[in-house]
Amino acid sequence: MRQGRKPPFIINFTPVERPDYRVGVPKRGRYTLLLDNRKGAYKPAEAPVYASTKGECDGQPFSFDYPLPRLRYGGIPFLAPPCSLAQLKVFFH
Repeated sequence: MRQGRKPPFIINFTPVERPDYRVGVPKRGRYTLLLDNRKGAYKPAEAPVYASTKGECDGQPFSFDYPLPRLRYGGIPFLAPPCSLAQLKVFFH
């Protein structure tokens, strides 16, 4: 990952599922889910991708919808910021 790029962490500390939770991000792009409590670590070819669109949320100029599951022990999704497939592979090694 390039220096200065910070992947978003999305954590639901409630027992309530949020099927259309809006996540604010700084850049337009495709955010790849790397890790969650349902599947664990995803293989690059199987990882869900969420496209951001223009629209302010959480003080950020872009955002995307994410199906946020209810809190379970260890349930912390980890998404990669927009990057190439070669850069994304760095997360999986």
